Amino acid sequence: LIEGEAGARLPFSWSGVSLHAVGASVLRVRLSAGGADAVSLVVADGAGRAVLSVDSLVLRPVSAEQI
Repeated sequence: LIEGEAGARLPFSWSGVSLHAVGASVLRVRLSAGGADAVSLVVADGAGRAVLSVDSLVLRPVSAEQI
C-alpha cells in the first residue's frame, strides 16, 4: 500500500517482470517513476547483484471503504 496525495494506491498491473536470481537474504529496492500511475523497480541483493526487475508496475487509487 502506497500513500500519496490522491490517497492509497495498490498494485494493479505488472509488466516486464524478470527474475535474475533467488536465495538472497537481504534485498535493496530502487523505485523510479514510470509515468503518472506507474513505477519501475530494480531489486538487488546485499552485494548489488540483480535479483529482480520490473519494467512497469501500475498503481490504482483505492478508498478506505474499498479496502
